[in-house]
Amino acid sequence: MDTSNSSLSFSDAEIEEFRAIWKKEFKEEITVEQARREAFLLMELYSLLIEPVPEGESDVKKVRFPAPPTPPRRVMDIVPPKKKPMM
Repeated sequence: MDTSNSSLSFSDAEIEEFRAIWKKEFKEEITVEQARREAFLLMELYSLLIEPVPEGESDVKKVRFPAPPTPPRRVMDIVPPKKKPMM
């Protein structure tokens, strides 16, 4: 992905801050170029998320989510019984 022609650009200080945050969160260092790419992709995602929903497509009632699974009620449902040693 070529981010050089994008209208979105980051200062060197912003990229260094992004790299520091990345290192803190993911425990790994990335190059300046990787940081620019990841920052660009993150801002692209944000820009998609903040776009207004087109008229008529915001009806939440149409969405049906499955019910969460029922948790086990007894320890025996979670932990298998211990096997007796053979003599």
